Amino acid sequence: MNLTDLTHIIRDYFDGITPKSYSERIKRWLLSESQKDEKAAVMKQIWDGLAPEEVDVAGALRTFRENRHEYEWGLHR
Repeated sequence: MNLTDLTHIIRDYFDGITPKSYSERIKRWLLSESQKDEKAAVMKQIWDGLAPEEVDVAGALRTFRENRHEYEWGLHR
C-alpha cells in the first residue's frame, strides 16, 4: 500500500470517521508487524503536523472543582 493510502486510512481512524465495521480490523492492522516502518512514518508525520492546543488551565481547574463539589454534595444527600 502506498503512503498516500496509509495516511488516509490512519488519519481517518484517529479522527474517528472510520466506519465501525472497519475500526477493529484497522486496529489489528496498526498493531501488526505488516508495514511497520511505513505506518510509523505516517503516524509521526500526522503527529508532527498537529498544532498544540491552548488549554485554559484555570478554567479546567474551576470546572473540575465545581464537578467535584456537585458530586460530593450528591453523596451526602
